[in-house]
Amino acid sequence: MRPISVTTYTPTTSVTVHTRNGDEYDVTGDLISWQTSKAITSGQPTGTFTVNLVARSDTAGSWADKIRPMDYVEIRASKTGAQTPLPIIMRGFVTSSEQALQFDVSGGPQRQVTLTGQDFGKILTNWQILYLWQIHAVQSLYAALGYGLSGNFGIDATDSTPTKFFGQSMSHIIEPAVARLQKINPAVPDLGLVVSIPERYQMPVVAVESYTGSYWNLLQTFASPPFGELFVFDDADGPKLVARMAPYHTLAGDYPPPGQPPMLEPAIIPAQDISAYDLERSDQDALSFFFTYSDAASLTGTSAASYVLPGGERNPVYYPATADLYGLRQEINDTPWVTMADVGNPYSGSQATAIAGELNSWLAAVMKDNPEFLSGTIDCHGDPDLIVGRYVQIVIARDKWTDMITENATRDMRQQ
Repeated sequence: MRPISVTTYTPTTSVTVHTRNGDEYDVTGDLISWQTSKAITSGQPTGTFTVNLVARSDTAGSWADKIRPMDYVEIRASKTGAQTPLPIIMRGFVTSSEQALQFDVSGGPQRQVTLTGQDFGKILTNWQILYLWQIHAVQSLYAALGYGLSGNFGIDATDSTPTKFFGQSMSHIIEPAVARLQKINPAVPDLGLVVSIPERYQMPVVAVESYTGSYWNLLQTFASPPFGELFVFDDADGPKLVARMAPYHTLAGDYPPPGQPPMLEPAIIPAQDISAYDLERSDQDALSFFFTYSDAASLTGTSAASYVLPGGERNPVYYPATADLYGLRQEINDTPWVTMADVGNPYSGSQATAIAGELNSWLAAVMKDNPEFLSGTIDCHGDPDLIVGRYVQIVIARDKWTDMITENATRDMRQQ
């Protein structure tokens, strides 16, 4: 008789806080629960976390006294406990530390500390470009003359490629902001950059020379949704700002140009790890009209229609059958990914017009079948590989009496 070998795995987690005073607190022993939330959607630039702790106190006070806003936090976990070091779930900064006092049914007091915070997107949203005459007279003068980004930050004001623009923005405005934080708290890691947008897109940075506002809004403009995405990705090497083509598929699963190959390697979810799913088809996103043009057209007063219509039948794209069924649903985009070089000559058949048509054709190909796609939620047992931004392939068994079959609907999914 063969001996039975049993391996037992226990979910393991850790939460570490690095304060500006140089203290490192492993609060795992007092951990009640933690929760993280993040989505790749326009308008949600940051991921969030909530950590609940036992309010144990000593002479220095409770955790609410020791941990303050902008202290650096790392949340790690493994569902098997077999990985060393534990995979990173989220890195971020405390927004608030709160101590609550409640009374149980017997009248006894129960104290709990709640830490809330945001991931590295907080740096991109809280830090601002702002020109003030009384404080920064030279910067304000440059901004007023239309040389704000180039004169003050060295960001090229001429047509720039995506890699060049994001690289200069990272090195000239974001990295200095992180460096200032690191002087206060050396535990704060560097923020890396990953750009996966075709270099042939020449972006007219001059359109935002006198820009004021958050770093995030500036970068989000040039990520050009819905064509591209911008988000913070946490992996073992550190936090990274990712700017990439949106991972759209056709109904058949194809990647029509100008989509890029998947980045941030795929994770496969076995069927036994899926605890529940709720999927539906909806015409909420049904589209019948697609139109793309350069946002640089507004600089010269050139009408968008006269600029791109000569590009051919692909721009705009109109589906009468879809319009007859769902009504006229428009997807009209102005994008900085189309250079302003040929705005004055819209009938030249220029590269700019061709790129506008190419982008529009791509969107039409991947969005025209939206009501045919399944959408909804899939609940999975905790897995550190299911990180926002990573492609996911789901494997489902159709018949428990047969071998596992890969469902021919392996969609690109984004964890919500």
